[in-house]
Amino acid sequence: MTVLEASLKVLADSGQPMNVKQILHEIEARNLYAFKAKDPAKVVSSAIRNNLRNAHPPALRQVENGYYVLA
Repeated sequence: MTVLEASLKVLADSGQPMNVKQILHEIEARNLYAFKAKDPAKVVSSAIRNNLRNAHPPALRQVENGYYVLA
């Protein structure tokens, strides 16, 4: 499972907007992805930003400053 897939699963299961720190906390709590980076929040944030910029259509969207939901 990729970081983006783990993020999407967390968002789908929550059913509510979440920020990067909340998404990261759930990924780690559920052992959905093993982070090897010094700053895993940057990894999650990067995966989300890349999806928003490059996917057509994106799998998620930003609803308010820093909060995301499934598209």
